[in-house]
Amino acid sequence: MWVIPDTTRWTLIFNRAARVFHTLRNYNEQEDALRVTAMVDSLPHMETLTASFPTVDARKAVLRLQWGTTAVSVHLETR
Repeated sequence: MWVIPDTTRWTLIFNRAARVFHTLRNYNEQEDALRVTAMVDSLPHMETLTASFPTVDARKAVLRLQWGTTAVSVHLETR
């Protein structure tokens, strides 16, 4: 997964290349499987970059990425 951060929204990129060291020289846009835009939110301070699933049920979940007071949430759902 790659992230393009911005002040108001982040673009999360789910990339097929799983075994690469995550630097831009190893990034290949042709391998992108999905791009998702998520709005930036402010939450209480988190010292380290954290990926969590604060909400999960049988068909839906929320993926939250947080660093400092900046957080983005992506709503995931199965059919």
